[in-house]
Amino acid sequence: AAEEEAARIAAEKAAVEKAAVEKAAAEEEAARKTAEEEAARIAAEKAVEEEAARKAAAEKAAADEASAAAEEAAAAAEEAAAEEAVAEKAVAAEMAAAAEKAAAEEAARVAAEKAAAEEVAQKTVAEKATVDEEIAKKDAEEKDTNKAATEETPTTTEAKTAEEPASVTAPTQDSEAEAAPSASTPLAEEPVASNPTPEANGAKPETASDKAPEVSTIPTLKPAEQVKATSPAMKTLSANGKKVKKDKKSKACIIM
Repeated sequence: AAEEEAARIAAEKAAVEKAAVEKAAAEEEAARKTAEEEAARIAAEKAVEEEAARKAAAEKAAADEASAAAEEAAAAAEEAAAEEAVAEKAVAAEMAAAAEKAAAEEAARVAAEKAAAEEVAQKTVAEKATVDEEIAKKDAEEKDTNKAATEETPTTTEAKTAEEPASVTAPTQDSEAEAAPSASTPLAEEPVASNPTPEANGAKPETASDKAPEVSTIPTLKPAEQVKATSPAMKTLSANGKKVKKDKKSKACIIM
């Protein structure tokens, strides 16, 4: 019984020792696992931190690159703006020069036109003065001629016949200028009674059939027909006592 007791006690002791060894082993295993898990957690956290740091570094690098690119773009834009401003200034200066040149040319043209207009005006005034002088001279000559012709009194039958206008068509301005005497040429004198008649010389008087038809140089003009003041028709009619109304503005006359 003692041996059995000793054996039992030894067995229990061995069991207790075994249990202690197993417990120690289990605790050691648990500690090892805990340590490994802690190490893994720390490693994971470190990896996360490293990834975050790397990402932050990449973001910082990208931001720096973007900032540098922006600064470069801003510098390029400023340079381009400066060049554009210089170009615009040059264009503005060129346009101002062109406008100044155009204004000078316009002023020169206006001055030339004004000078030409003044010259034309002076020439016109001189020509008008010359024409007025010639018209005044012709009017004076015409008045003298009309006065001298009016003072003459025809007495013979031939003179009375010559006073009556013949039935001919009024000549044109050109034919009047060719056939008529100048304004200063006096009218032909009318035959006077002192001239001997055919009867006084013993000749047989001529009958109407014996006489050759005479064509008068005095044109027949209808009433209110206008002719030039310098035309011989107006002078002749004025000399023969016809009533003539002058138009001072147009230098024409109207036979009443």
